[in-house]
Amino acid sequence: MRKNHIPLLLIFISAIAYLPSIHQFGYYRDDWYLMYSANALGVSTFEGIFAIDRPVRTILMTILYSMFGLEPLGYNIFAYVLRVLGSFSFLWTLQMLWPQRKTATALAALFFLIYPGFLSTPNAIDYEEKFVGLFLGHLSVALSIKAVLTEKRSYKIILWVTSVFCGSIYLTFVEYYLGLEVFRFLAFLLLVVRSSSDQKFFQAFLIALRSWIPFSIGSLAFFIWRFFIFDSQRKATDLGAQLSEFIESPLLVGINWTINLAKDVFEGLVLTWGYPLTTVWDISLRLREIFFAGILLSVGIAVISFFLRSQKNIEENHPESNWQTEAIWIGLICTITGFIPVIISNRQADFYSYSRYMLPSSSGIVLVMVAFLFQLRLKKIRNVILYGLIGIALLTHHLNGIHWARSNQAMQNFW
Repeated sequence: MRKNHIPLLLIFISAIAYLPSIHQFGYYRDDWYLMYSANALGVSTFEGIFAIDRPVRTILMTILYSMFGLEPLGYNIFAYVLRVLGSFSFLWTLQMLWPQRKTATALAALFFLIYPGFLSTPNAIDYEEKFVGLFLGHLSVALSIKAVLTEKRSYKIILWVTSVFCGSIYLTFVEYYLGLEVFRFLAFLLLVVRSSSDQKFFQAFLIALRSWIPFSIGSLAFFIWRFFIFDSQRKATDLGAQLSEFIESPLLVGINWTINLAKDVFEGLVLTWGYPLTTVWDISLRLREIFFAGILLSVGIAVISFFLRSQKNIEENHPESNWQTEAIWIGLICTITGFIPVIISNRQADFYSYSRYMLPSSSGIVLVMVAFLFQLRLKKIRNVILYGLIGIALLTHHLNGIHWARSNQAMQNFW
């Protein structure tokens, strides 16, 4: 499969995961009061709703409401498009870091897109800013790496401006995506270390830091404004309110943070590829629904099988001979730092109401997983595991879609 066909693979497999029930989704949780308020009072009401913690959401929701109105389908399609664009940005980053590892980078981007640890995609209206933020964050990282690798000065400037612009915006939607800046820095550090094997690590660290700062000025400016100037009226997004608990009892809170961080990392790295399926498995299906799910699963696995077979003759000898170790370390650090902003806000990721807190760490999680799988020397065993993991993700999202669709139908029947 050619490199330019990989985006088609991502679109096709993700469509199997997310689209079968998309036309049956409705309003959930905070969607209700957002849509009711806009319909009753006009879009100006968004300013009052979001002013307390994330005022930039006002602009996003005003635009989306003017486009889609009260119709949930438009918001859900837009959310799906953003998820796909986010995976494209992540794929671009990985292809620049490991250009000869087309199979591994494609699979990592695919797992990132159909990550089964996040099951709230149908809650699209209220969660739209999370998808926008994730896309812009990864796009900013990709643009910054491209700028570093580009030699032409004019291109560097354009890429830098665009990267800083995206970097300035994505955190205004979701401040706990801050861990993506660590991903950016680690990517720079990897490129610096590769450029000179004789260089000491501390020297490489300083060079990477100097390269990272110009691309992160937007994110750093937001951090200063958000946590030291802006007066958040919501405790969950007020850093001072959250840190006050640590200041009052540093040992107890520090131990609690460490335990919760270890728990979240374990759940993200290990339990993601099975436990979320058990939460949607008990749904009763009609015979035709079982048949349709089986068809979708079979088609998805067949397409992945074709992709893997088409990649078997690609040259595997490459300069990044130690790429698995690089990916594991980067992935593990990004997994941990992705959870840290969540932990210090005294929240915890799970596979239920707080599955959104899995999103900033999902890129690191899939990097670790794919790197471990590609350490297996027997391709047949590796492929069987890949089929199983992709099958689990597809089935999880398909059953989850049915669950959300039935929840919407039950609400309509009630009214």
